[in-house]
Amino acid sequence: MNTIMFKCCFLISVVLGFAACTQSEFTDVDDTQLPIEHSRAVFSSSNEFFKTYNKLAQMTPEEQDKWIESQNFVSIVNLEEKGDSVLIEGPRAFKTFFNEDLKFQIGDSVIWYNNGDLLVVSIDGNSQFDKSEGTYPVFAKSEYKAVGEDIPQTRFDHGCDFRGNHILQNFEYGGWGYRYIAELSAHTIRGFDSKIASLYLSLRMDYRGLPNGKWVASNAGRRYTHDLVGKVYFTNGSHSTLIGGSFQATSLKSDRWFEDGSYVLEPLYVSGTVECCLKTVQSAPLSYDRWFIQEIRGAVYQQLEGVPSTKLYVPTNNGVIWQ
Repeated sequence: MNTIMFKCCFLISVVLGFAACTQSEFTDVDDTQLPIEHSRAVFSSSNEFFKTYNKLAQMTPEEQDKWIESQNFVSIVNLEEKGDSVLIEGPRAFKTFFNEDLKFQIGDSVIWYNNGDLLVVSIDGNSQFDKSEGTYPVFAKSEYKAVGEDIPQTRFDHGCDFRGNHILQNFEYGGWGYRYIAELSAHTIRGFDSKIASLYLSLRMDYRGLPNGKWVASNAGRRYTHDLVGKVYFTNGSHSTLIGGSFQATSLKSDRWFEDGSYVLEPLYVSGTVECCLKTVQSAPLSYDRWFIQEIRGAVYQQLEGVPSTKLYVPTNNGVIWQ
């Protein structure tokens, strides 16, 4: 009976947590260090968890790493970069919260990631549920997938494949072939009565041996900036109602200082895939499952560190990347 009462109370709190998330709450979060218990990051509420996720989604991988260091716990992001197997599907910002046991806490409730489900496995340090019977309450469900032909429904203005990829540029250097890739991906966190949905633009560099080697993702260092604007909407198959609108996404730049005390701003140094959250919508109906891209335009700059001949600078087609 106590277990049933707990489940009911927890599910009510989750519903209220999803319903209470507003745009201002998602963007207004401080840099206070989170409490750590048993190597798990502890959030005071569902709202704090979602606010922090939204904040991290706006950061570069290097900024996310600094945040992890400031929190003083081992994130699976660190383990992933060491080559360990990671079971979480999702953007890097989402993975950041989980420890090596794929857990974090909201209050005194321990949340565990299992195949897309965020499950409540214990409260106040004590397990209340029988895992073998599948009785863990579901806090939320997470889904992350590259854009397909139907999700979102949109039009592409130049070369892409079924995953929504754009090959922005092909080039050769030092006996290797390279290509800059832009890819749209959608992440949804589903509660009991609504969804929180985010649209990501991922930028990476692939390489292969010439002439016909297999393309693989490169971790070579490169300089990078983006300055993008557009209109994107989360919707259903009939496009009966659109949630979303305009966005602006601009990357930071780094300071390069000189001996005389002056400095210039230059593109960030990055490696691997850079994820940029273009738009997040809260309290979307459960029936909504796709993004409609009206337009994404602007500038993207990338260049292998110290190799000017590898420079990529979009805009092309008057700055339109997707339309």
